[in-house]
Amino acid sequence: MVFDWNAEIRPVLDAVKEALDRNGHGFADGAEINAVLEREADDHATDVVLSKLRETKFIKGHRESDGWSDCTLDEKGLQMVAGWPAKPGDDTYEQLLAALAQRIDSAATEEEKSKWIKLRDGFTSAGRDFAIDLLSNLASQGM
Repeated sequence: MVFDWNAEIRPVLDAVKEALDRNGHGFADGAEINAVLEREADDHATDVVLSKLRETKFIKGHRESDGWSDCTLDEKGLQMVAGWPAKPGDDTYEQLLAALAQRIDSAATEEEKSKWIKLRDGFTSAGRDFAIDLLSNLASQGM
């Protein structure tokens, strides 16, 4: 196993999330994860990848003699497969773009819609860092 992200690792990480979504308990065991992957309950390749994901802090879980238990997503896993922000401001930028999209959708006139689109396009063109710096400066000034 070469630990190829796309071929070997990411599918197991996605399967952890899917198993958690399916059972709704917040924890999954190896058999549930393997069921998502359509593998045998004690699949060796999954076992090795789960160890690597735990070692690199994508998941938490326990490896016992009878397999994996109490698997859940750790911070890096939540960022990768559940959309959690990876850096401060990631969610703020997404919230800004979502708010602008709402304004575009609810514009009363084509002229108003055009102005909101130009503002959104300006922020996306300038980039995330510009938008976050601007919003941070405004927030620190109490505006």
